[in-house]
Parts: sequence; structure tokens; C-alpha cells
Amino acid sequence: MKLWNRFVGSRSIYANYQVRDEAELFARRFAASIVQRGLRHTFLLHLINLWDFGLMSRYDISRCIAVIDDAVERGLCVP
Repeated sequence: MKLWNRFVGSRSIYANYQVRDEAELFARRFAASIVQRGLRHTFLLHLINLWDFGLMSRYDISRCIAVIDDAVERGLCVP
């Protein structure tokens, strides 16, 4: 995702353990864009890819997706 690449390029990530926090920050910051563009499933696949490489746990993935879903439930973004 270009949005993710731009976000990560603008941040300073020095270690693998920082990826999970950055992914959650990304979800918080771009929840509306992710939902409006229909990228929730793509974002989930990206998170699973990060899990596959050992950069995130299943709990981290769940937390990131919960951020997106909570934004939809609160009406902050329309699917």
C-alpha cells in the first residue's frame, strides 16, 4: 500500500518491535481513508504478512483491526 509506504518513510523505525506500534498509529491516523477506499481487507492482509515475518503478534493484528472497526462504529468514517 502506497499510503503505508509513505507513512513508514516519514517515520523513524529503528527496530522490529516498533512496527506493531507504528501499525496501530497508522490505523488510528488513516482509519477513515482505509474504510472509504475499501482497504480494510488489504490492510488486514498486510498485517498478516507482517505477522508471517514475525513483526507482529495476532493480538497486535486484532488491536489494529479493532481501531478501524471502532472508527466505523463511532461513525467517524463511512464504509
